[in-house]
Amino acid sequence: MIHLLEITPEHSPEKVAKQARKFAMTGGYEVALKTDLKDSDYFKIFEIWSSELRNLQSKSSEMLSSNAWRILDLLGKSAFVPQKLKQQVETFMGVLK
Repeated sequence: MIHLLEITPEHSPEKVAKQARKFAMTGGYEVALKTDLKDSDYFKIFEIWSSELRNLQSKSSEMLSSNAWRILDLLGKSAFVPQKLKQQVETFMGVLK
């Protein structure tokens, strides 16, 4: 069974990693942004996960397969995220690629 790991600003990288490991052992998981978030929540998520991604070696397979990368990629593609933040995410991730 594939589990859904919904991301909110309250989810710390440690909490997400723990839950992801648990889900990975029981069939796998996908990450998604919770649907009822405010614009400020999306900016907070960006702050948390961009900081986490900076700790990983650029262009490494570890970085590209990390939860941080997956979450930021979702921010960049979500129709609910403010355009200003989408551009910020695109710029940030483009520098790291």
